Amino acid sequence: MIKVAAKYEAFLTSAVASDDTSLSVDDLSTEGGGYLEDGVDYGLVIAEGTDNEEYVIGTLDEGTNSFTNLLRGISPVDGETETGNAYSHRKGDSVKITDHPALRQIINILNGESTTNYFISGAIASDTLRQSADTLDTITSGTTSYTKQKEIKVPFTGTYRITFDLYSGHGTNNAYGQLYRNGTAVGTERITNDTQAHNYSEDILLFAGDTIEVWSKTQVSYNAYVDNFRIYYDIGKLNVGDYLPRVISD
Repeated sequence: MIKVAAKYEAFLTSAVASDDTSLSVDDLSTEGGGYLEDGVDYGLVIAEGTDNEEYVIGTLDEGTNSFTNLLRGISPVDGETETGNAYSHRKGDSVKITDHPALRQIINILNGESTTNYFISGAIASDTLRQSADTLDTITSGTTSYTKQKEIKVPFTGTYRITFDLYSGHGTNNAYGQLYRNGTAVGTERITNDTQAHNYSEDILLFAGDTIEVWSKTQVSYNAYVDNFRIYYDIGKLNVGDYLPRVISD
């Protein structure tokens, strides 16, 4: 998603041709003593108020005081289409940050008019532990149908790394475990007759507000055990188009 700054104005340090894909500016500071964020996309207006006024979107390269990967001639209507109305600009023309592309794109997403090529913050599976339910749960002998043992509700859309320990009360008895999402099986069924804990890990796609659960069962004669149910993730940038509503039943 494009970022904005409350007030930023700089000037071109060299001329920009109508087909250039980068531009250089004399300053990266914002009003109030702040600075623009390196590697972030910004919406810009060049030569505002002149016949050559042009909206562009570019990625800040702090090391070269430039905006790169420019999208030129951005539509003043939808904030995303390259209209072909790109202009040449002179050294010294003004460059300002505008909230137009960002606001227009947000409105498009909220109205359901566009879903692709926009980004939201979300979960990305990693080795960073975020939450755990480590209490030892006993699945008593004779529990031959899957029953829910543990449950965690996730705050973000994205992919989570889910782990749990499973083991049997006796070497001749199988213990079974499986991950469920909102009460529906989504993970690989795990089976072990080992009396030492086996740790199982799986990356699962979840949506904000989903629950991820461990369900387990055993055979007739002996108990099974589940513990150390843990969830790992970092926060990163997700493409909205990859996380459209999903069909539950058809």
